[in-house]
Amino acid sequence: MILTNWVNKEPFGSLLLAVVVVLLFGITVHQLASQKNWLQAIAEALGKSLIFAALAAMVYFLLASNTTAFENAHGSFSRLGSRSYTAYQEWEKIYGDSFFQQQDLQVTQYKWIESVEPLPENPALYKTIRSEQVLVENSISRFLGRVYLQGADWGNRDATFNAYSMKAAYEYDVINTLTEQTETRFYFPLFGGAKLYEKISVKMNDKPVNWAYKNGGLVWESTLQQGEQKTILIEYKTWSMDGYSFIVQEARDVRDFTLIIGIDYSYCCLHYEPVERVQLDTYEEGKYNINKFSLDRAVTTPKMGLSIIQKWPYAPYHQMVVAMPFAARASLFFLTVVMLTWIIYGVQIELQKIALLGSLFLLPFIIMMSGYFPHPDFIYTGNIAAYQVKMMPILSLLSIVIAFYLLRRNIPKEPLWLTLLLMEISIGGYVLLSFIGDKQNRNATEAFIQAGIIGYIFLLTLFTRLRAVGSSGSRQPSKFRIWLIGFLSKGDK
Repeated sequence: MILTNWVNKEPFGSLLLAVVVVLLFGITVHQLASQKNWLQAIAEALGKSLIFAALAAMVYFLLASNTTAFENAHGSFSRLGSRSYTAYQEWEKIYGDSFFQQQDLQVTQYKWIESVEPLPENPALYKTIRSEQVLVENSISRFLGRVYLQGADWGNRDATFNAYSMKAAYEYDVINTLTEQTETRFYFPLFGGAKLYEKISVKMNDKPVNWAYKNGGLVWESTLQQGEQKTILIEYKTWSMDGYSFIVQEARDVRDFTLIIGIDYSYCCLHYEPVERVQLDTYEEGKYNINKFSLDRAVTTPKMGLSIIQKWPYAPYHQMVVAMPFAARASLFFLTVVMLTWIIYGVQIELQKIALLGSLFLLPFIIMMSGYFPHPDFIYTGNIAAYQVKMMPILSLLSIVIAFYLLRRNIPKEPLWLTLLLMEISIGGYVLLSFIGDKQNRNATEAFIQAGIIGYIFLLTLFTRLRAVGSSGSRQPSKFRIWLIGFLSKGDK
């Protein structure tokens, strides 16, 4: 099952590995056939081939498993237990959750009525009972909301999540459409997820109102004369994170409805889809990007707002998390292509050299994942992960120098230089594919690289074959070589 999943995940790498294992087995059997009996030769060749496969798989899975462990520790704040998740929880304790103005202003017009009922203990006596009679529950004729979100410490955005301070002003026109005077109760709910409210103010016709906090909202009462209209202004300041929503939960006749949400940076947000006849207009006003929702009239339950797009640090080491799977794949390509290079050149295959190359391949990535790679002071915290990935071509030089020093006497010059070049490309170059954001383009680039590997093996085989034939004095040049030389000579002319 594991092998099947691996082959499905790495089809080209698995094919390369299978080809190398078969070639290594055949070459080893051929070399040992004159020294040992065929059974010993087959057993030793099989063991050597399987050990190479195990070494390649070990390097691959070490990088892949470290990627998983690294992502669990340094991945997205949505990953339970990650450092970003812990930091996000701390910010949420301070600023609260995404803000939901879940209910609109509720206006209840009523009048007092009196009735007479006998006392239960003495029917000869009566008592007067005073009770409310609700007359109208929807007398809002106009709404204008202005909400401005100011980033909390957005000037130091490399160290923040999407926290903001919010100044809200909701203006309502309330009209008594009845032919009599009514008592009116106003109730404006406050979002319970907010940690703190400041500067709460309620005005009616520009005059302050004495309100009380009850049942999670602001409550006050007034009297409306026949046909009288009053303008209610509710203002407050609070703090929150991630987004803002204004929701009218109960369907009502919404008239002359306008909600303006301003946010102070350009790449701000994803808008909720306007429903029914709600119109969304966006424009700039000073330092704010304005999102204006408007509705002339409809019986609806509108939901409007925006969700702030989280940049860094939703996953502070995101670029490294994306790059690490490319490192695992590159290790597989590197070891198999190096083995094919050595086989083509006739280099004596020693597994300890392959193990050395595998260890040196791991070294730069261990340094990168440790987080101790030095960086200049002008590199912002949010760019450190991308900086470290971009420095892999430099980090890979450490492995290349060590490999050159240890292998320079055991491997011929030409295959040695090709091995070092392949190491540089695999360590320092392949992981840079993680910067290609579009998956389709990234897959196309990988397909091109895989085609390049096949072309490299073919041309290297052709080159060594032509050189071997040309250097042999007893052999006549092949027809293909004669044609190739003639073709190139015509090109020069």
